Amino acid sequence: MRKTLVAALLAAGLAGSAHAQSNVTIYGLVDYGATYVKASGQDSRQAIDSGTSAGSRLGFRGTEDIGNGTKVGFVYEMGMSPDSGSAFTFSNRASWVNVVSSLGEIRVGRQDGLGFGWLSAVSPFGTTYGQASMNTLFGYSQISNRLSNALFYYSPNLGGLDFALGYSGNITDDETVENDSDQRALNAGLRYKNGPLLAMLVYEQKNYANNLSSTGRDNAKSLALGGTYDFGAVKVHAAYGQLRKRNYVSSAEKEKSWLVGLSAPIGQNGSLFGTYQHNKGRNENVYGAAQDDAVRGFALGYTHKLSKRTNLYVFGSRYNDTPLPFTGTENGTAPVGTGAAAGGPVDQNQFGAGIVHRF
Repeated sequence: MRKTLVAALLAAGLAGSAHAQSNVTIYGLVDYGATYVKASGQDSRQAIDSGTSAGSRLGFRGTEDIGNGTKVGFVYEMGMSPDSGSAFTFSNRASWVNVVSSLGEIRVGRQDGLGFGWLSAVSPFGTTYGQASMNTLFGYSQISNRLSNALFYYSPNLGGLDFALGYSGNITDDETVENDSDQRALNAGLRYKNGPLLAMLVYEQKNYANNLSSTGRDNAKSLALGGTYDFGAVKVHAAYGQLRKRNYVSSAEKEKSWLVGLSAPIGQNGSLFGTYQHNKGRNENVYGAAQDDAVRGFALGYTHKLSKRTNLYVFGSRYNDTPLPFTGTENGTAPVGTGAAAGGPVDQNQFGAGIVHRF
């Protein structure tokens, strides 16, 4: 149940001094699901997992009206693993303070990069559902899904058009002395929404740390265009992206990714959706040598609302030559060995079903 805490609770320790115009809201989400994963050449995995269709979390957010149309607010989220009952993760989700006025919004702290926060809205699977996620093949996750130590500006909406600019002094931790170990990031995005149309262009860049002395390095860059159009009976999804200099390797191939998808309401409470994704150049860059022409896959999902706060979901996906997590060095050196054991390409099927409750 969503609860609004007034000034007395602020004084109790969730925030600083109380104000008559202030409020803090506790909110959250719990996701439980059964998943099955089978990759070629490996044993299958069956599990009860959390965060399959949406990341389980507990959060606090608040606003204060300071007058003249200006508000100050904050968000602090903690990741949860309710399937295991493990402790909260205090550093992996949003944590920021903002100031909002007629001139736009300034936000400071740990927050979503524009690829993760904006572009992923183009896919009906967003940033979740395992390998069906846009993260699997599009390059924005190479920059960073969430940026620590970040300063962002979001413009006001101008006839359906808005833009955002962001900078992070060090995307993973606090800035260091002389900034030698800092990995900096730049974000810029342009978005247009008018009636059934949503379109956006996002550019992101990650600058490698100054103290990384290995040769052949260059800054990683991601550029992507995406959009949706809602015809009512069906919504069309499409995106195209390019990633340059994966793992900062100046000789890396330019990766090209694209996505097409459809989503449609089923009755009053259901939604059916699916995508096909394709990437050209991923294997060459991750493993140092061409092992396959492309990485591609399709996914299908269905959600059913039980109430405004609770829904069921089921999904399945098959991706061909899906790379395992990279296990080599940062500058792109290939792991020792070949095949799945060395991080090589594999074919992988995923299936799952579960329930989500929001409070």
